This record gives sequence, C-alpha cells and structure tokens, in this order.
Amino acid sequence: MESRRSKFENLLVQRSMVKEANMKSANRLLGLNRIQRVKHRVINGKFHVYVRGFQRRELFHDDEERMMFLIIVNEVFAETKSTLYAYILMDNHVHLLLETKVLSTLMGQILYRYSRWYKRKWPIVMKVFDTPYGSSPISRPSTFYDTFLYLLSNAKRAKLCEVHQDYFWSSANKYFSGGKHLLDSYIKVDTTYAEQEFKNVKTLLLSGDKLVEELD
Repeated sequence: MESRRSKFENLLVQRSMVKEANMKSANRLLGLNRIQRVKHRVINGKFHVYVRGFQRRELFHDDEERMMFLIIVNEVFAETKSTLYAYILMDNHVHLLLETKVLSTLMGQILYRYSRWYKRKWPIVMKVFDTPYGSSPISRPSTFYDTFLYLLSNAKRAKLCEVHQDYFWSSANKYFSGGKHLLDSYIKVDTTYAEQEFKNVKTLLLSGDKLVEELD
C-alpha cells in the first residue's frame, strides 16, 4: 500500500510540473473554452462513457499508467466542474459514469493529456485510443441504476476478483469506505447515489452479484 502511495505522490508532482509547463499549448490545442463538438453527440447530461485502446490493445501495462490516468481524470473533472459517479479501469478499456455540461471537452482533454503522457513513456506508440470514444446519454433512473451496476461488475465478470470491491482499480471500493481507501485521496467520486440507492455495502454487493448472474 505504501509503495502505491509513494508512486501516486511522485506522479502527482510530475504531473503538476508538466501541467504548468504545457498549459498554454494544451489550451491552444484543446482549450476548455472551445467545445470540440462531435456531430450528433449529446454533450450535456448524465452519460455512460467507454473508451478502448487502439485496435483493442492494452491501455494499461502497470500501476503507474493506471495511476496517471486517474490523476488526469480527476484533474479534468475538477476543471470542467463535472461529476464522476463510477469508474472502472480494465486492461484495454475504461468505463465512466458521469454528469457534465461539456462532454466533448471533458473527454477530449482526458484522452489528449493521457495520450501525450503515454507517448512520452512509449515513443514508439503512434495512437493510444480507439476514437471516437463511445457515449450513451442516460435520462431514466432505471437506466442509470443498471449502468451503475453493469460498470462495477466488469471485474468480477472477467474473473479478476471474487468480490466487486476487491478490485483495486474500480470505484466499487470507494462506496461506504469512509474515505479509507488509498484511491480516495487521488480521485473524487460522488458517492451520494450509491449511498442513497443501496444503503450499505452488502446491498450493493448483492445487487451487483445478481446482475452478474443475469448477464452470465
């Protein structure tokens, strides 16, 4: 745990230095004041967003890459005043459940900043993500509920864990944790929905297990 914390702290320092140095060029290319509109894409509301590695290749080879992605996600969500309800990082794709008024800007900045960092680490890589990213607007409470559980069940369905909250790179371990999980210090997740809908971690886990059984 301490090793991971040290890595996070080192990456945060690196990130703050890079961010300051590149702020002008980053804003010029994909500025927060300029919405990158994708034809026919809804940009305001609640969304399930999914992103895959280029040609379904791995996005994350180690903890450092997962850490940096979360640091950048947290950074951009704060800048755009968006809300993150749930996330999960798999080896070659990512799911986010979020609310924003500037979806294209939000995702454009996340993908741009992570790609820029990743290509510095792996200069041979030409493209990091499959584009465009996928997004599904959510307007019905039942759809939000199903998406929330589907997203968090990915790791268990892939047999990466026995219990949803045991998968480290997921927000499943943040609900009802009381701020005690390591990732609580590095990425902000709005836990209000989970706490109101499921009341306690046992109810959340049982609901997730039921979905896994239905999907399998």
